[in-house]
Amino acid sequence: MDTDYRMVRIKDGELLLDLLKTVSGEADSLPQSPVEIAGIDKEEAEAVLSSALRNSIITGAFSEGRMIGMCSIVPSSGEIRRKHVASMFMAVREEVRGRGVSTHLAEYAIDMAREKGIRKISISVVDSNEEGKAFLSRLGFISEGRDLRELNIDGSFVDGERFALLID
Repeated sequence: MDTDYRMVRIKDGELLLDLLKTVSGEADSLPQSPVEIAGIDKEEAEAVLSSALRNSIITGAFSEGRMIGMCSIVPSSGEIRRKHVASMFMAVREEVRGRGVSTHLAEYAIDMAREKGIRKISISVVDSNEEGKAFLSRLGFISEGRDLRELNIDGSFVDGERFALLID
């Protein structure tokens, strides 16, 4: 399977939406529920993506006309003392996990963040996602603490573990 890794563009909104719909149905680890994502149409997806691309780094993995994974790094809201801090989010189709897609996407996005002066990237992973925790550790992320009640899934709170990558 040939995979193209590149920055996500506004015109990729529909592909990104399809990716998020698929991944939200595969696991309970995304902040958005399948119902929330199902309510988004192509135009809304492109509008949200257009806004996000102004400040964020969003890398995508594309294969056979589909987006198979994405990684976004969102800088803090702009306070001078937090300009070096960002949050990361990832979504990769279950069918391609374990094939290096996540690693390539994350490393690509982290390199771009480094170039923009980001020196700390944080991500929270729900407690049940042992694979995600191991993946982050392999990338050099360290456990930074707990995120209590990180998500509310069907009326039950789920805690998470917060990881950070310190970039020097």
